[in-house]
Amino acid sequence: MTGGPAGMVGSDPDQLESLARSLTKSATQLRAAEKAVGSLVKTTAWHGPKANAFKGQWNGGTGAGICRAADQLDRMAANVQGQAYQQREASAPGGSAGKADWDDPERTTESKPWFWVFNHDVPVDHGLKRFPPDGLDMTAAPTDVVQGALGDCYLAAALAAIATTPDGAARLESMITRNDDGTFTVRFPDGTSETVDADFYVKKDDGEVAYGHGPDGQPNWYSVIEKAYAQRNDGYDDIGDGGWTHDIFEELGYGDDHIDGTDATEPNKIWDMIHTATEGGRPATVSMNSDTFDGLDSGGHALTVIDTYESGDDRMVRIRNPWGYVGFEEEIRAAGGRIGSPDDGTFEISVEDLARISSGFAVG
Repeated sequence: MTGGPAGMVGSDPDQLESLARSLTKSATQLRAAEKAVGSLVKTTAWHGPKANAFKGQWNGGTGAGICRAADQLDRMAANVQGQAYQQREASAPGGSAGKADWDDPERTTESKPWFWVFNHDVPVDHGLKRFPPDGLDMTAAPTDVVQGALGDCYLAAALAAIATTPDGAARLESMITRNDDGTFTVRFPDGTSETVDADFYVKKDDGEVAYGHGPDGQPNWYSVIEKAYAQRNDGYDDIGDGGWTHDIFEELGYGDDHIDGTDATEPNKIWDMIHTATEGGRPATVSMNSDTFDGLDSGGHALTVIDTYESGDDRMVRIRNPWGYVGFEEEIRAAGGRIGSPDDGTFEISVEDLARISSGFAVG
């Protein structure tokens, strides 16, 4: 290359990063415009054939087309930012111009460009590893969900609950599109989407994915949706501060029925709510907190209601901890619960016993 700054090979990384930021800003503006106009289309008092034609055109493709354009801008920004990062490495003293180690699937590092880290303080014992995109399992099941090191049990429990039925699993799978460039686009029911890659934080000691992953420690459909949800909500740190399962149900196109307080301690109300839900193919979750359950030292925790059934006079609830293991076996047994073998996080408990340790329930 000629005419560029001394010591630089190929391109100006500062200008590339500026271009990437401009592309991302434009994508954000497009999504905001689509959301604003879509809201006006729904609420504007306009009736008649021309109104119907306009609304049909908007709902039939114009709004979605704007979102697709925003997705494309995001992909372009990611590509440009990656080129900037690679350029800095190649042009640095001791760097290797043209070396393609950016694409090395075994590459692990404590730092990556902003579009991978997105507002996250990376723990010193975590690195970032690129996984082969084609190797990620996109077939959804509740046992695929292992929460990992983030405080997002509400997201894990809700997604596992949705995956308990064939319709719910199909809905989750349909949210994810594999792209030819190795990325994934996750589309949410409100028409917005996020495009993410197959780079995931791993624990350096054992190589297991640090945040959402499958029971084998590897990334899967849950990892992809969790990463997209983090990107949608300003980063892993943001979604790791806790939340509510009923909010997740609502965001993913379900209802947001929930009970807490005194209602969450009455077995008949609990049973009517969650048994009706599971019989009707609707997702359900249960919450516990340190005030109601000795297994938690502080705060609260969300778990998935896998199923409900009656056995004689007993009304039983099958529950799964998104940790992938029960985790507080002694306290569950003391409360009257039964833990299966092997321990995959699932236990059974009567609704009467559950009412004594629960703090809330949500149904999608």
